[in-house]
Amino acid sequence: MARFKIYYRSRQTSFDSVVANLALGGLSKLPPSALADLKHLWHLILDTLDVEYDSNTCTPLPAIDHETAGMLYDAAIRLGDPVPVTKVYIPVRHYGRQSDGAVMDGLVEWLRESGSDVFGGIMSRP
Repeated sequence: MARFKIYYRSRQTSFDSVVANLALGGLSKLPPSALADLKHLWHLILDTLDVEYDSNTCTPLPAIDHETAGMLYDAAIRLGDPVPVTKVYIPVRHYGRQSDGAVMDGLVEWLRESGSDVFGGIMSRP
């Protein structure tokens, strides 16, 4: 079946803005469990420890003056589908924890907590 994708970047980096983009401004419904998983991953891989994101999800991530700053999205449109399927690409280069290793540790923790045994455990760090 034919499809095409539209890629776009948003300079808005709050968790709420990510949710609004994924839900296409309310056109699509996101399951509460998916939002909870995304929020947990957000905390584990991004430098959000200095802000209380649980109660203030409208707080943006730190401002970055770079052409690739912001969140990147894609909306996949298939003929016959009622709404596009959206994805977010989070540039951990700009917003991630202190190092690539810290970001990977957060991702591995999130995968383990969600019951995933990706790569048969080879992703664990010493």
